[in-house]
Amino acid sequence: VVQYSYDAEPLMNTLEYKENKLRGSLDFPIEMHIIDAAHPRYVMPCHWHEECELIYIESGEFVYEIDMEEGLASEGDILFVSGEMLHSGIPNNCIYKCIVFSMDFLMKGSSICYSLLSPFSIGSSRVNLRLPSEDNDIHRVVRGLFDCVSNMPEGYILQTQGLLYQLFGYIIQKKYYIQHSAASVGSQKRIRQLKNTLAFIESNYSSPLTLEQMAQAAEMSPKYFCYFFHNMTHHTPIDYLNRHRIDVARQRDTIISPSLHLNAALMIYLIL
Repeated sequence: VVQYSYDAEPLMNTLEYKENKLRGSLDFPIEMHIIDAAHPRYVMPCHWHEECELIYIESGEFVYEIDMEEGLASEGDILFVSGEMLHSGIPNNCIYKCIVFSMDFLMKGSSICYSLLSPFSIGSSRVNLRLPSEDNDIHRVVRGLFDCVSNMPEGYILQTQGLLYQLFGYIIQKKYYIQHSAASVGSQKRIRQLKNTLAFIESNYSSPLTLEQMAQAAEMSPKYFCYFFHNMTHHTPIDYLNRHRIDVARQRDTIISPSLHLNAALMIYLIL
């Protein structure tokens, strides 16, 4: 288990819009993040990954967008992001915690675990985006899960795995999931187009990029692409690109040499 904070491990904050990095270890692919206003990735950029993510709002407010669904979460609220879902968030005076974990890891327990959990892995069932914080069983398990990964007591690996099984047990028992009917063809296409654009930006941000090139990655005209991208991310394409360049420069400045002036690093990207 790897627990990250801004002071402890700045390397993990390097932005990847599709995150492919190893979570925790091969034997225990679970990791935890604690995010506050001092964190360089305080605002959660639009991204996705194959693993599931559990988000707990410790304090303040968190405006989220998960697979084109927007909402406001506040202290004590619990969000569940299924694998491959686009998600982003804007915190307001907020401290939030995230646990990222692999469903494959949980399905290896037994054939029964596989049969019960595989629908959530392949997408035929989807956990509700918001788990009810007023449900004492859910709240107790989620708080216990974050405490266990954070404090790492003796036997924490077994406890963490057991708490995740218990969480899914309550989700199934209390029907906190839906039989996931496929999204409309239009919605699926828009999500695919945005993912293609974000992947293109991630792969080419260090080169001069034009609006036309980004629009081509989304298979759209430049004019419609501007409307589409702003509607999906609440940023213009160029603003989003420059924010990404600034974030990467900030991460590299923190990782390579904290004594270097960040402004010099930023200029390298902004003049492209």
